[in-house]
Amino acid sequence: MIPPVYASTDLKTSFREVKDAASDTLTVITENGRGRYVFSSAAAYANDISSAAWEEANEERPAMGIEQGRADFARGAFVVGTDAAIALSEKMRLARG
Repeated sequence: MIPPVYASTDLKTSFREVKDAASDTLTVITENGRGRYVFSSAAAYANDISSAAWEEANEERPAMGIEQGRADFARGAFVVGTDAAIALSEKMRLARG
């Protein structure tokens, strides 16, 4: 989604419109045609930060899992077949108590 963009002069001439746009999402404020600032309500900011953190975590976790899987495979920490996986799972469950 492309954020709303307003010129810095709009803060003076159309503040209500800028404020309404910023109530839902981050809003870019430009000076001389270049994005310089971001205006946002506290709720929209918190939502964007939460979304960004969730996206980053969900991009990082699979990569970490793949890396761990490769390391486990390299050191021989794997099983072959369903029966072996079930047996190892049971062994680990019993070890936890």
